[in-house]
Amino acid sequence: VMEESSALLYMEDGTVQRFNIESKKSEILSFDNYVFNLTEAKQNELGTYWKAKERYLHELLYPEDEVSEVTLNKFWVEVIERFTYPLLPIMFSLIALGSILRGSFNRRGNITNVLLAISLNSGFFILFIASLNLAEKSRSFTFVPYLLFVIFGLISFGLLASNYRRKPKAEVKL
Repeated sequence: VMEESSALLYMEDGTVQRFNIESKKSEILSFDNYVFNLTEAKQNELGTYWKAKERYLHELLYPEDEVSEVTLNKFWVEVIERFTYPLLPIMFSLIALGSILRGSFNRRGNITNVLLAISLNSGFFILFIASLNLAEKSRSFTFVPYLLFVIFGLISFGLLASNYRRKPKAEVKL
């Protein structure tokens, strides 16, 4: 029902459940007729604050409301996460390929290369999470997660380049 500038919800034969903060108990109210003002509920909703994970990218980069330095750091970490999380599977694959394909294949197994892949991937992930925590403390460390991608990418390409099956280029004699 619309009355003047407010929207009202008219209900019949039902129950309303409320939580009493003072007594810390739920209260159930049975009613024959009940009117609920929807306009008041909408006004309370206008003061909603969105967390960093719930915001769009442009809201993280250019926040409209005044935020503290701690909140701004959380926004920057969320931006870093949104750009780097899709790269994590690629980096894990590169590290695994570089570690496993670097050694010789024989019937006795390849356990040392598998253990190297596991330890490098675990080390990369632990350092990555630690770098996100470091970047949340201070914005001057926001480059560290990207630096980890570069360092471990170079390590994995170095392991791939050290493959023993790669044949050196033949010298050309004139």
